Amino acid sequence: MNVKIKIVFLFALVLMFLPSQGYAESYKYKDSNGVSHYTDNLHEVPEAQRPNVEIIKEADDALTPAQRYRKQQRERAARLKAQKRSGETYVKKKKPAYSARQLAQLKKKKVALEQERTALVKEQQALFKFNIKLADETRIKAHKRKVVKLNKRIRAYENKRQLFELKVAKNQG
Repeated sequence: MNVKIKIVFLFALVLMFLPSQGYAESYKYKDSNGVSHYTDNLHEVPEAQRPNVEIIKEADDALTPAQRYRKQQRERAARLKAQKRSGETYVKKKKPAYSARQLAQLKKKKVALEQERTALVKEQQALFKFNIKLADETRIKAHKRKVVKLNKRIRAYENKRQLFELKVAKNQG
């Protein structure tokens, strides 16, 4: 019997510390005297005031960047749907396609990035092989400095590669 009570208590304790997700909206409206009223139930707003009700949304502070992005996409889709329903014309802008000259430049940049990557990989392999042969402390320190410099160059390369991929994806999509 005592074990059951402990289990129930432990379960209640765990439930108490689980984060709760409340995605409630609140509403603000002004009555005929100009007094502002706040409520979390739309049915409490008088029928005559509902067209002028202001929706107060929750703060996005607790959302991760991915959740915030998805929320923005949902809101954008809802706005577009409302525009279509109301009869407003919406013209989706097409992203400009690359010209032949721009495509040639992108290909050159891609080839240069691939060559840079190949050189970095070769240098990394050479440093690794050399690391096995090290014996004295001065050579080890010099080797570590080379590795640090190489790692900085690798990070710089990765940043350039990501920017290149973003640029290509942005203009293709």
